[in-house]
Amino acid sequence: MAVPYLDLKQQHAKLKEAILADVEAILDSAWFVGGKHIEKLEEDFARKCGVSHAVAVGSGTMACKLAYGAVGLSAGEEMVTTPNTFFATCEAAYFWGAKISMCDVNPDTFVMDVPALEKAVTGNTKLIVPVHLYGLACDMPAIMDFANSRGIEVVEDCAQAHFADCNGAKVGSFGKASAFSFYPSKNLGAIGDAGMVVTDCPETAEKLRVLRNHGQTGRYVHSMFGENGRMSEIQAAALNHKMKHIDDRTAARQRVAARYKKRLSGIEGLSFQAVPQGRGHVYYMFAICHDRRDDIAAVLKEIEIGFAFQGVKPLHLQKVFAGRYTEGDLPNVERVMSRMLSLPIFPEMTDEMVDEVCEAIEYAVG
Repeated sequence: MAVPYLDLKQQHAKLKEAILADVEAILDSAWFVGGKHIEKLEEDFARKCGVSHAVAVGSGTMACKLAYGAVGLSAGEEMVTTPNTFFATCEAAYFWGAKISMCDVNPDTFVMDVPALEKAVTGNTKLIVPVHLYGLACDMPAIMDFANSRGIEVVEDCAQAHFADCNGAKVGSFGKASAFSFYPSKNLGAIGDAGMVVTDCPETAEKLRVLRNHGQTGRYVHSMFGENGRMSEIQAAALNHKMKHIDDRTAARQRVAARYKKRLSGIEGLSFQAVPQGRGHVYYMFAICHDRRDDIAAVLKEIEIGFAFQGVKPLHLQKVFAGRYTEGDLPNVERVMSRMLSLPIFPEMTDEMVDEVCEAIEYAVG
């Protein structure tokens, strides 16, 4: 049985009629930007994150870029993050002329390691960007305690962890601002590019709204340099329909992950992303690590089972950061990514599909 890495067609088949009805109404109204669908999405998203403000933007990259600017990151200052994130986390800081520095991850959770963060921060560090990777929340209480003790701002990158929780609070509710991506593959995905920034600070929210609209404080009145960072009404309409089902879809992902763990837990040398007590996982990805990762990938490919992340280098070892780091500088993330593979996971996966993947892995390492 072929098993895709992701199946968006099934998701959209159930919502197609409702989304198309809204698209038709938007076309008839000719109101494409800044309308009622965006207002509803911002209100509902902020409420679900447990914050006061949500500002809809054009992409997850734009969310990071505007969040960094809204908290005051500027040229020559330093941002610290982890190198197993997607490039947009760093790319957005480059826009502001900031220096990008990396810290290592915890070898069990694969997310920002607080002791490593403490070593990486310098007197020039303006911003810490913890990335909630693969659906798992970072240790935000510890990160916030450290950042507050040093007077450093925090922007959470929540692109892979919509509504994951940490000690009872949702990701996105800890930092000064937090960035979300609605790229179609995400747990909450649009039908194109879209993103969101959330914050509890009214001044930050107002600056975000100005930045996303060319720095305008009034029509043709510009107070700063900004961006064309707005979300379209069509994307917001689609996301509003998907928001109604996000809890059920998250529970379905967690069901798939639980079956994977039950089936694969007896395989010698195979490990999963650890989920510490008090932290939630929404399983944007289901990552495994094994010394024979490439053998597993070869078997999965042969029988048409999807997978991802084989052979992907952490950012600090890629050409864009050449001369800044050498192999061995961040050993935990290097080891994790050299052994990691992401297995198929999506809400519509059946038990039979999960078992097919597990049997292939058992065969590959048996």
